[in-house]
Amino acid sequence: MMRRMKTYLFIIVAALVAGGAYWIFMGGKSGGSEVMEESPTPEPKEEFTVPADGDYLLDSDASSMTWRGRKPLINGYYDTGSVALSGGAVTIADGGVASGSIVVDMTTIAATDTGRGSADNFRSMLSRHLQSEDFFNVEEYPTGEFALTDLVQDGDGAWTLSGSLTVKGIANPVSFPVRVTNEGGVLSVTAENVELDRTKWDIRFGSGSFFENLGDNLIDDIFTVSFTAVFRSAP
Repeated sequence: MMRRMKTYLFIIVAALVAGGAYWIFMGGKSGGSEVMEESPTPEPKEEFTVPADGDYLLDSDASSMTWRGRKPLINGYYDTGSVALSGGAVTIADGGVASGSIVVDMTTIAATDTGRGSADNFRSMLSRHLQSEDFFNVEEYPTGEFALTDLVQDGDGAWTLSGSLTVKGIANPVSFPVRVTNEGGVLSVTAENVELDRTKWDIRFGSGSFFENLGDNLIDDIFTVSFTAVFRSAP
């Protein structure tokens, strides 16, 4: 009887020792088939290089701008559209952006979709209204302009673009994040959903800041623009 008990004890101890050695060898992980994986090596971030010194002109065909507005008291009511970038230039000097501007052709502002629907008559009506004196008065002010004053890299590929935006002859400072790329000497600047307060440029139609009891006709003072401006070396 004693011999049989000693044999059992020996088997139990041997099993515990073998199990402990396996646990240590596998790094203390539970589950015999799990193997410790190494963390992937992060890919190096591509650094931005400024194009060669010189003048770069806006490629209007490769550039674009879109806008979006809304009636906040009507759920899901958004108007969207486009406006053309018709000109502009950037000067690179001493390895940095020395100056720059973008011209917006306000006569091209148009609706691509409306809160009432995308039918041609709705889009045409809104496009004409935006071009009228109620909004941008394009007959008197056919262009707008953004004059660059500063372009600062914040790190991790992020940039902040600052400048003065002139609409309807009124200039206001603006600043917003952008992405900047240089591919083959072609400089591209992209911004998404930049928020602007239209009342700063005397666009008051349907604004609750100036009129009362508008009901569902209330139009948000804040609208957004997104754009890509592409500059190529001047010939």
